[in-house]
Amino acid sequence: TPEGEEPPHVTDDAAIETMGSKRSKRVRQYRQELDALELKAGPTYTFCFWGISRWLDRLNWQILGLGIPVDFNRFCGAPPVFLSMYALKTSPGQQNEKRHLESRKQYFFNMAFWSSMQPPPVEVVQALLGSTEEGDGDLKAFHPGTDFAKRTPTPA
Repeated sequence: TPEGEEPPHVTDDAAIETMGSKRSKRVRQYRQELDALELKAGPTYTFCFWGISRWLDRLNWQILGLGIPVDFNRFCGAPPVFLSMYALKTSPGQQNEKRHLESRKQYFFNMAFWSSMQPPPVEVVQALLGSTEEGDGDLKAFHPGTDFAKRTPTPA
């Protein structure tokens, strides 16, 4: 949305469907559009991702549509799963570097998600939140049913 104009509300499907471009059945052209895209301060950028949502039951942590449900951990490993958007920085003398090295990534966002039915281990959540023992009260929202004094799940 150009600077100074009101962006569409995220729940206004009719408005959003008329904006931008879709990848479906035009992958090469879509890729060229992305390569030419220059993000800059001022305009509001709206990104919509439908990708795997049709086949991923995030609450039950299962992949659907394969005939039988498949535990998502078998597909991607233990939670959390990360959704990230980043640009690759180029250093002098590395213009031909194509690898997505951590040192080259400039993150716009990096989101961890998981199901409360299958949360990651407490230590993983603590590392993500930069938690200390004094701040463990905040973890209860992310990892219910855990006695943080003992660092073990409480019996059901």
